[in-house]
Amino acid sequence: MRRTLYQETPFGWLAFCIQNEVLQTVHWVEPPEFVSAEPELMTYVEHLLKGESTLSPWPLAIRGTTFQQKVWMTLTTIPFGETRTYSEVAKQVGSPRASQAVGQACRRNPFPLVIPCHRVITASQGIGGYCGVAQSARKIRLLAHEKKSVEFYRSC
Repeated sequence: MRRTLYQETPFGWLAFCIQNEVLQTVHWVEPPEFVSAEPELMTYVEHLLKGESTLSPWPLAIRGTTFQQKVWMTLTTIPFGETRTYSEVAKQVGSPRASQAVGQACRRNPFPLVIPCHRVITASQGIGGYCGVAQSARKIRLLAHEKKSVEFYRSC
């Protein structure tokens, strides 16, 4: 059975495409016309946006090259509120000269927000890309949100 669940976030709408209870992809989308509330999904997205948990309520159908999969798994280790450069990720996956390939793997990430490719920036601390050129403003807002959240919790 295939279904798509939609969830609004402060950064836009996400579509979670699920087939046979396995998460196939996550996409940023325009606001859907009709949305039914899914408490489990709402809670999951709230946890992601607070940095509390990245464990998906569904297994992920991760399809990509071996290199892409290594990059995506490495991205899940970047702590909430922190960033890494494309070259740092390349070194971490054992391919120190592959920073451009890391950028391409980030661009092809089938699970934005779930696999936090927005936490990868350029060596000069530039923003780089995010889910295509038009999404860079969303990446900036996500990074600012995470930094602000971390600063808030550290001050408590």
